[in-house]
Amino acid sequence: MSLNSKSKSYSFLTKPLAILLGFVTLATVLAGCIPAPPPGSSSSPSGYLDVVTGGNGNVRVEGWASDWDTLDPIQVVFVINGEWISGGFNANKPRTDVGQVFGRGNNFGFDETFEVAAGPVTVCAGAINVGPGEPTFLGCGTSQVSDRVTVEGESPTPPTTVPPPTTTIPAEPTWRTVANHGDNAPGVTATFNSYNQPAVNSSGLVAFRARTKGEGARGVYSKNPVTSPNTLNVVADVKGGLKSFVPAPNTQLAEFNEFPSVPRIGRTSNMIATRGQSVPVLSYTPEGGVETKVGTSGIYATVNGTLTSGATLLGAVPGYDQFAVPGVTPATKFDQFPGSPAVDGSTVVFKGNYAVGDTSQTGVFFRNVAVP
Repeated sequence: MSLNSKSKSYSFLTKPLAILLGFVTLATVLAGCIPAPPPGSSSSPSGYLDVVTGGNGNVRVEGWASDWDTLDPIQVVFVINGEWISGGFNANKPRTDVGQVFGRGNNFGFDETFEVAAGPVTVCAGAINVGPGEPTFLGCGTSQVSDRVTVEGESPTPPTTVPPPTTTIPAEPTWRTVANHGDNAPGVTATFNSYNQPAVNSSGLVAFRARTKGEGARGVYSKNPVTSPNTLNVVADVKGGLKSFVPAPNTQLAEFNEFPSVPRIGRTSNMIATRGQSVPVLSYTPEGGVETKVGTSGIYATVNGTLTSGATLLGAVPGYDQFAVPGVTPATKFDQFPGSPAVDGSTVVFKGNYAVGDTSQTGVFFRNVAVP
């Protein structure tokens, strides 16, 4: 069975398994009705299916889609009456209304016509992601298709032209509040009263350090004010908080007691990195020595939403060579991590102090925290 898009013929995706597997993720998106994010708020594509118009034996589908990670046109895919249409379709048609609002160019529209049987028709559309992010659901529309009436030598009557509406492009508010003195710190009834410099990524996710009065709640928090729900989340907080325990290695159930530097976030990822202080996280006995408790500082980063130890003071402890100063023999621990780490993707970059013999050293170090 096939559907025709203008002069091209496309087969339903139910036959070629290889193509089907390539669209499993997008199928999940459409099935779950996960909407496209507000334009410019995410690395995932934005857009809308604006109009579905039935004609004589065919249906016309119009809308727009764009991925804010690129200025190039992206591809969209369609499901008609529950059946996939194989292949991607370029969203590269002129949409001056989109260009006027967002200033990224005009050629992000799609306008496709498919031959279908007479009767009710439902068309759903999805956008293929480019770079970071996920494929997204652009919406569904319904119409009525009449029997195709043709005279020999004539082409099928095309659907009636309906100009795409421009009301599907939302106006962006000028200001949004991430957190202020009216917000409770998560997990407590006390409101915030102090903040440090925030960091933000290309999707609008904000990371910041904040505290309540006195010795109350304090920690590193995140929030994306341009998505819904825009919940205030805890990245890490101090003893007694919702996420106060230092991530592994931590055999002492040690909890954070301070975050001395402002957190950072990746430009194109949601990974947040922060410096954290705690009581010792590990107890061990060096060969011929006495029991020693170590590990009171580190660089910690969220990997797929889970806080992970990126750098610690455990480099001289047997079995923890991954935290040793690189290029130094024998295994040497860091002494401290002054300032804030930098982060992008799954990589953290930080300043580290250490000593070789009686000589103090310092340097800048790079680590992919997604790799153990």
